[in-house]
Amino acid sequence: MMSRYSYLFLLTFFTTHLFSSFNEVGIIEDIEGNVTIKPAQMDIIPGNAIAGRLLYDGDIIHSSENGRVQIILSDNDKKVTLFGLSELRINKENKSYQLELNYGNLFTQFSNKTNFSCSITTKLSQIIQSGGELWITREFTNEDHIFAIMGNAEVFNLFTGTEVKIEMGKMIISNSDSLGGIIEITEEILPSEIFTHYQMNREEEKEDIVFTVMN
Repeated sequence: MMSRYSYLFLLTFFTTHLFSSFNEVGIIEDIEGNVTIKPAQMDIIPGNAIAGRLLYDGDIIHSSENGRVQIILSDNDKKVTLFGLSELRINKENKSYQLELNYGNLFTQFSNKTNFSCSITTKLSQIIQSGGELWITREFTNEDHIFAIMGNAEVFNLFTGTEVKIEMGKMIISNSDSLGGIIEITEEILPSEIFTHYQMNREEEKEDIVFTVMN
């Protein structure tokens, strides 16, 4: 018969092993509207998100139609924002992040100063981002619209096996049939807030070029 101490040891070992895989992945910085979290950990109750709440590996964040949530990932130089009716799962293994966008709108802002690995995945696409800013819209029509707001990114279509690299100022549409041609970003195809951000990045890029030439 198993002794009481043996039982307690096995229980402690099991629970420690069960929850040790849940690493902290970030913290909620700001919220508007209704945002809820479905935790990956069984000992945390699902509920409304609040600023300052920690997020863990595997947590699912859901933003309502009028919602918006800004998240600082654990490295402090990576920020992601969900806009409107959206759902995102955050996974992390060592220093590698994977953002699973189930649907909705995602804005990623990553520093170029550190080396890290991050991929954004949907049912159709995998986007590899090493820095810069991306605006990604996952349409209910089963299309992904990917915009390079700053820097560049590699886009893989998981259905067709094709790959395209997009640079700042370009966008591409990924669907189950193809990875469409690269399109120039215009004001009409972006939300006003994101387009304004893109214009600011353009101005900063011009200033950097002028400064480099003068030096």
